[in-house]
Amino acid sequence: MRLKFLYQSKLDFHEFGILDHFDVEKILNEYLEDEHVSGNKALLIITGTGKMVKPLVAKLLKTHRLVKEFSEAGYFNGQKGAYEVILKV
Repeated sequence: MRLKFLYQSKLDFHEFGILDHFDVEKILNEYLEDEHVSGNKALLIITGTGKMVKPLVAKLLKTHRLVKEFSEAGYFNGQKGAYEVILKV
């Protein structure tokens, strides 16, 4: 049984309207940098299940220098439409 992930901060891409690849990358990079500086390490990133934002966010998280690990969110946090992210210390 998976425990509910307790995150310190949340980013919801639905709040930004229509986005292109550049917008997604810019928003995600700024968010990760800001949260790292703020000391927040457990994040929830809501992407939805679409065919552009979700795969792009996964690709960017895999290579981002601040990301320690990430996975699809648990049952209470959006499942396949979100990612739980742990930042490096």
